[in-house]
Amino acid sequence: MSENIQTIEHATTTGRKPGTGTNTAGTNTATGTNTDPKCSKGYSWNPTVGACDIPAVCPNGTLNNDMDACILKTPPVCNTPSSSYNTTVNNCATPVTCETGTTFDSKDKLCVSSSTPTCPSGSTYNKNSKSCTLANPKPTCPPSTSWNATSNLCTLPPSEIVCAPGSKYNSASRQCVLIDVTPLCTPSTTWDKASKKCKTDVKCESGTTFNSKINKCVATSLPTCASGTSWNVAKNACILTPPPCPANTSYNTSIDKCVANENAPSPTCGNGKKFDSNLKKCV
Repeated sequence: MSENIQTIEHATTTGRKPGTGTNTAGTNTATGTNTDPKCSKGYSWNPTVGACDIPAVCPNGTLNNDMDACILKTPPVCNTPSSSYNTTVNNCATPVTCETGTTFDSKDKLCVSSSTPTCPSGSTYNKNSKSCTLANPKPTCPPSTSWNATSNLCTLPPSEIVCAPGSKYNSASRQCVLIDVTPLCTPSTTWDKASKKCKTDVKCESGTTFNSKINKCVATSLPTCASGTSWNVAKNACILTPPPCPANTSYNTSIDKCVANENAPSPTCGNGKKFDSNLKKCV
């Protein structure tokens, strides 16, 4: 195995193929007899394949027998220094960026200006009502009523308060506000009626799109896995296939174990017998 594969961790999802039994490290599922060939320490004789076998072990992880692969646990490699793997969207994500003079508002999902909007001549911006208010906000009260400076109300119900032409009474600010007048925003920003803020669109790096669920820019392509591994969409993880096996063994997909090959030492036999590689038994 190369060094980069040895450092990979693996996910805990484990599968089994029908009819393979329980793949437990150090256990030989075949029934042994005293005439079976004897294998090296850690190996077991498997009469099904006529060879010594050993359970496949994924470095720092778990083998998925259904896939004949190691499911990696360590996040995949993200292509840019500013990005990191996000488990919510199972992809690489980067922080959003905004135009100079604006900051990201996670509630409204917008880049909003920190500057106070300006209003047409004769009016000022009111932060409470987030609208343009007449410079002389004191309403004209109907006859027989007077303006109450403490409550900022005429003594009659607000519905009967009379404002100057082109304005209407706002109960939140208790002032007359201009009708259908959009506050003026700083250059590169526009007024957003929904949030009542000066905003610009969120900026994302090339190859990414804004994701409102995590308020980050998410890569449009699949994550990159370490050398020798590949991304598996179903598992949302990098996988290593076939699983790594010790020297002089190879992974057998039928029994989900590492089986000794022709380069491995031959099994030994007792009672003066010798191992026959053709018959695959002691004779």
